[in-house]
Parts: sequence; C-alpha cells; structure tokens
Amino acid sequence: MRRVLRVVLLPLVGLLLGLVAAEWGVRTFAPQLRVTEHLEWESHPAVGFRLAPLRQVAGNDGGSINELGLRGPAVPPRRDGERRLLVLGDSFTFGAGVATEAAFPAQLGALLSSDSGATVVNGGTPSYGTERQSRWLNAFGDRVDPTHLVLAVFVGNDFTDNLELEGPVVFEGKLMERQLVGASTEELRGRLWLSQFHLWRLVSSRRTPAPARPEPTAKESKEAGQEAYEQWKRAEEQNFARRQGERIAIYAPPAREAPHIKIAYDAMEVCLARVKAWCDERGVHLAVAILPDVVQVEDNLQAQVAAFAGIPPGAAEWDRPQSAIRNWCATQSVPCVDLLPPFRKAGRAGGDDSLYLVADSHFNARGHLLAAEVLARELSEFWARPPG
Repeated sequence: MRRVLRVVLLPLVGLLLGLVAAEWGVRTFAPQLRVTEHLEWESHPAVGFRLAPLRQVAGNDGGSINELGLRGPAVPPRRDGERRLLVLGDSFTFGAGVATEAAFPAQLGALLSSDSGATVVNGGTPSYGTERQSRWLNAFGDRVDPTHLVLAVFVGNDFTDNLELEGPVVFEGKLMERQLVGASTEELRGRLWLSQFHLWRLVSSRRTPAPARPEPTAKESKEAGQEAYEQWKRAEEQNFARRQGERIAIYAPPAREAPHIKIAYDAMEVCLARVKAWCDERGVHLAVAILPDVVQVEDNLQAQVAAFAGIPPGAAEWDRPQSAIRNWCATQSVPCVDLLPPFRKAGRAGGDDSLYLVADSHFNARGHLLAAEVLARELSEFWARPPG
C-alpha cells in the first residue's frame, strides 16, 4: 500500500507543486493582465450582451456605468435646444486603459462645447463591432436622444467583429470566448475558474513569457531601472507583434483576400447604412470617425508584424479599410474624419512617441487627446448644425 502511495501520490504532489510554482512565476514575471478584466457584463435580448448597468468599476477601466450600460454619468432627458452628441463605438471609444475623463469622447465634449448646455455621451462598449453597435442604437438610442452622432469605427477588428453574430458568452458577469456558445454550465464554470490563473491565460493565448515590468527600487540607479524597463518593453512589444500578425487579413488587397474578408467589407457597408437610416428617421446629424490600428501607425511594429505573418514588402494595403469607409461616406454625403494621417504624423516612430498603450492596440492618454483634438477641429461645422 505504501509503495502504491509513493508511486501515485508523490508524482501528483510534485506536479501540483510545480504548477503552483509556475503560477507564481507567471504572476510575478509575466502577469497576464487584461485591460477590461474588471468590467461586469449581462446578457440582453436586443444586443446579445452589454455592460451591466449601475455599476462602479475599479482600475483604469474605472468609473461609473450608467443606467444604459455606458461609461459615464446618468443620461437625463434632453432639454429643448440642447445639442447632444452620442459617440458610438467599441473599447476605443469606451476608453479601455484610461480614466473616464481621458477617453476621447469626454475630451471631445470639452473642446466642442462652447455653451454649458451642450453634452457628449460616451456610447463605447468593448467587444462591439459596428453591427452590434447598430443593434444597440435601435434598442437604446432613443433614450439617449442625440442631436448629433459620431460613429467611431476601429479598423483593427470592427470589420471582422461584424461577422460574429453570436457570442461572446456572458457567464456570471464575465464575457467569455465566442467558441463557448452552446457550452454547458459545467464547462463555462470550469473555464471561468481556469481564467483566474495567469498560467492558463499565458498558455491559452500562446504567448511567449515576457518579464514583468520592473519598478526601480531606492537602491537602483536611474539608468539601471530604465534599462530594465526597456528590456521588458521590447519583450512585450515583440509578443504583441506576433499577436497582431494573426489579425491583419483585413489589409490584404482584394486580389488576395480570404473569402470572409470580402464578406466583412460588405457587412460593414450594411452596418453603416443601418446607422444612417436610424439617424435619417430622427433628423440626427451623422458623422463617421475612422480610428487607426497601431500596426498602421508605427513603422517598426508594421515591419515586425509583416515579418511574423510572412507578408512580403508592399503586399498589404495598409489603408484599405479607411479607403472603403471614406468611399462609402462620400457616396452618402456623410462627414468623415480619418485619423490615420494625423496619427502617423505624430506617432509613426512609436517608442516614447507612441499613441498606444504598451503592447496593446488601445490608445493611451496621448492618443485619446490627439483623437479629440482632430475630431473637434474637423467636426466644427458638423457640430454647428442646429438640432433637427
């Protein structure tokens, strides 16, 4: 009996201790943090899922979630003569990774508003593509009652998100992978339990471990601390370039595109038309803002992504999504602001000049400020249009 215990239990104990040590190591040296992991979600029949309303969120995603499931204060009934701008979008519009007041809708409101009666509502919801945004607009837009609407399209994944009509799955307040649509309660609970472990997050994302961001101690020199930080940053950026390489099919020229990419471009036009129809029916002024992906902006990252994905030089049309949206806007006489040119001018070198979070495709505070400044300048005439 003792021999059986030694043969069976000792390896199991060793395995368990090894997993504990590995989890500690990943949490310490390569923490797998998610920008929006503090958010709480709920299922909704009209949109599939939305942010759980009337919540207070911690962290950089923090602040209040109002009664409509939007980031920011409550939305009161619109007063007579009040200009109200709804900025509809995804996690970029929401402001993932920055404070509520740093997100570009809030800053845009401060720049556009020349009178105290003007308001801006942040209508950004993480994981929403344009299709789901149009569904949200049909379900909740009248409660916002905007006079102006800016549809913010993030080209990095909004096109392909429009193809995912089912999922993600909401389970116990968490948003889980689309692949789990139809999974049993036991499987969902098991995945939710596993997702608490950083080792599981590392393995499931297929990332190469990178050292944790070091914080210099009092004994370290400024130079040594800076060098350690740069090493961490380079490792994280290399991992990020590999991940970006998995989602750049949207930049393929039409002659080389995958079948689902053609569908994605067609679906985007359908979604844009739905938003325009909603606005036309209510006399709401519509404009479109095109938010660029970091791989379009930063030259060094673009070269890394192309190398990891095996894309020859010149084989990608890096501004193809922007061109498609601009063309649609031109045919529909919809004002369009393309943020790619000013973003490339300001942040093409990356590094300290980056407009994006480290190893993340979301805008940092500097990127949000630039987006707000460009939109305020380009949309001044649009904003001056009186309520319909």
